[in-house]
Amino acid sequence: MPRFKAKSKHAESLHFFQLSQWCEPIMRPQWALLSVFISLFLLQGCGFHLKGQQAVSPLLAGLQVEGYGRLASLIRSQIAELSGGQKASGAKLYIELEGFDSHVLTVDGRGKAIEYELRYRIKFRVDQMEKALLVSQTLEMDRSYYSSGEDELGRLSEADILKQDMVRMMSDRLLRQLEVQLR
Repeated sequence: MPRFKAKSKHAESLHFFQLSQWCEPIMRPQWALLSVFISLFLLQGCGFHLKGQQAVSPLLAGLQVEGYGRLASLIRSQIAELSGGQKASGAKLYIELEGFDSHVLTVDGRGKAIEYELRYRIKFRVDQMEKALLVSQTLEMDRSYYSSGEDELGRLSEADILKQDMVRMMSDRLLRQLEVQLR
């Protein structure tokens, strides 16, 4: 009576592994190309499309900025970049107030301040030919930061970096808000 030896699962997986190593150099470019085409097909089918550059509203593109300080100069440069040479619309953005406030949030057991809050506040309005397009509005932004209480120069440099970031974020926020409100 002949005896048949059943293959173990380990032997089958070893055989498949050796076969896949032999086929891998042959099949790799085709699978890579096929996966790229499938990915593109699925992205196209789900409605994903790159928007490209969107046009800004004519009032925002030609907006003149009245005010001094970091925010006003940053917004001037951003509007010049966005407008792409469009003519001035006659609308003016007045930055009436821009300032930072700082106060202590947390103190340690010795009474030394270890956490601070930095608040950035602006007040602005938009007029066009002596007519108010946007009445005076206020925007605020808060950030907190820690200090060990021993490195005063480090705390001051961290506060300066936070201030620069907050001005940049506020300019982006203000431009987005103006884009929506001036449409």
